[in-house]
Amino acid sequence: MKMISTLKRFGYLVCFFASTYAFSGQAQAQTLQVKVAQDTIFTLMRDTVVANVTSVSSTKIFYTQPDSANIEKSIQRKVVQRIVYASGKVEQYNKPVFVSVSSTDWRSIIITDNPADVDGMHLRAVVIGKSASSVTSAASAKKSAEVMAKKKAANNGGMYLLVKNRKELGGYGETPKYYLEAEVYGESPLPNDQEMKNEVDKQKKK
Repeated sequence: MKMISTLKRFGYLVCFFASTYAFSGQAQAQTLQVKVAQDTIFTLMRDTVVANVTSVSSTKIFYTQPDSANIEKSIQRKVVQRIVYASGKVEQYNKPVFVSVSSTDWRSIIITDNPADVDGMHLRAVVIGKSASSVTSAASAKKSAEVMAKKKAANNGGMYLLVKNRKELGGYGETPKYYLEAEVYGESPLPNDQEMKNEVDKQKKK
């Protein structure tokens, strides 16, 4: 009888430790899952940032990343399309300009005359846009010059063109021409070893 009682107690102990281990393992798995869960920031440039969003202000979104010693970083709200939180919640901020084009496509470049639109962004280049010689109207001349400037902005990693100077050229009976100077702004700064292109300064030196 004593042997049977001892075996029963041993069985109870085995069951107790097994259930405790299983519960502990489940708790650790849940804790690990919570730590791994991240928010995802989608930008208008088709980039994604996996991080933990800490706060959102009227102009910026603040976040931390585990691989950066939890140093808080920020990104301009104007360049964020949406945030998908780890909980599944989605917050929309800006609609993409062109859904079907890549971030390097000139058609995704935004032209503005308002400096506030590029506040907090990084100057990447200064470009000149000129109308093609084949244009036949003032409207097509303007569009042609803007397309040239947009293509240059895309090549320089820009997202916005801040127009600094516009000129309509050509008198009555002459072929219409259009000229513009614009600063190229992007989400990230130029690498330290890369010199900024400035076509306006280059033209003045000629």
